[in-house]
Amino acid sequence: TPEVKVFKDVAHVARSAEQLALMSVGRRSLADVIGEVQRKYAGTVFSITPVVSNHKPAVVILVAQKGKVKTVTQPL
Repeated sequence: TPEVKVFKDVAHVARSAEQLALMSVGRRSLADVIGEVQRKYAGTVFSITPVVSNHKPAVVILVAQKGKVKTVTQPL
């Protein structure tokens, strides 16, 4: 169930600021990236984390497939 959290420690604030900055410079929305991954891979997307990959914004997506986890990296 989605819920709102308030970060009170520096590590969480820094990480969330970094992820927000990466999303703002990317050209694709999370919904677009998730849709693409769901079309390519059978399974359930259960995690998506903005990262820097080769000096460019990207996301690391975890997909549950028949009891195993597949890691997919997609550019933003």
